[in-house]
Amino acid sequence: MKKSMYPMSLAACLLAAGPAFGATLLSDDLSSGANFTVVGTADSAATFGFDYSTVGIPAAPGAANTLGLKLEVNNGDAVAAAEAITAVTTQTFSGAYTVEFDMWLNYTGPLELGGAGSTEFGGGVIGHDGLTAGFGASGADLTFAGDAGSSTDLRAHENGTQQTLLDGGFNPLLTGLNHPNIGGELALFPATPAPAAQVALHPAQIEFTRAGAAGFAWRHWVINVDETAGTADFNVDGVQVVTLNANDGTGFTPAGKAGFVYADIFTSIAGNPAVSFGLFDNLLVTGGAAPLVGDLDGDGFVGITDLNIVLSAWNQTVPPGDPLADPSGDGFVGIDDLNQVLGNWNAGTPPTSAAVPEPTTLALLGLGGVVVLRRR
Repeated sequence: MKKSMYPMSLAACLLAAGPAFGATLLSDDLSSGANFTVVGTADSAATFGFDYSTVGIPAAPGAANTLGLKLEVNNGDAVAAAEAITAVTTQTFSGAYTVEFDMWLNYTGPLELGGAGSTEFGGGVIGHDGLTAGFGASGADLTFAGDAGSSTDLRAHENGTQQTLLDGGFNPLLTGLNHPNIGGELALFPATPAPAAQVALHPAQIEFTRAGAAGFAWRHWVINVDETAGTADFNVDGVQVVTLNANDGTGFTPAGKAGFVYADIFTSIAGNPAVSFGLFDNLLVTGGAAPLVGDLDGDGFVGITDLNIVLSAWNQTVPPGDPLADPSGDGFVGIDDLNQVLGNWNAGTPPTSAAVPEPTTLALLGLGGVVVLRRR
């Protein structure tokens, strides 16, 4: 995986991880499996339209009801084995696209240390082939252990190969996301109790989760995929967790099916199968063309406003200069940034209120053009 720069405080890691560019490709409340293929090992199960209020769990944020997808492993027979299940879309996605969903990981209590067989993993996957069963067996995925009870509670795979937490693709503040937890991950997943309604139904669901455990809260996932760049960027609750790169390391195919993965890799039987599962709701896949080069203000047109963004921060370092003025990403507003605007000048569709260049701006534009010619 390709190394990248990351902020050095958890607050700075918060990203604008909203939908990618373009239209809705798939929206599914997971009340039925009509848009999905399920592949799993022997003791695994998928229940679409599961009413999770029956186990005391509140509706996912923005959901119209409490119906979603329930994934289970090692809950059906008495044979302890490593089990995994994946539910992926029948639709294949390519190009630049974004996958969003909500996830809740539930496990057998007491919550702090977990009851028998409590450590299981849940997360999201892209680029899956829709055929291969197993934990991380196809595509690119990221999963968390709900109870933080593993030696490695944060795991990512590229086509079945687990990626090391020391690789540059992971947010360095989260690579210690193993118990006992230290550092920024405590703020990402604070200690939390089971819902009171679940404790009333299952009295063993007492205590609080460990700080850093992903369980017992709705976690919002955003996966930004760029097939051209070969990257899959995984964000959870607004924090960038890892960027997997298909061009480095093991590799994977960014184009493919998207969905959810749930697994038990410790050959253990859940102490209370009624509260051992992963839930998924509110799937949304959006996609479209990549952003227009030089369109710094995002209005779909490369023009005066974009040029002015660069000129207003000319010769500044970023920060404190405006990050929009540094499309080259080299931390300095200069010729490379100006060339991105001038090199794609007038591309796109002009907004109805497009400004007319002022004489001063036109002069600067001409000067910029000379600079471009000199660079060439």
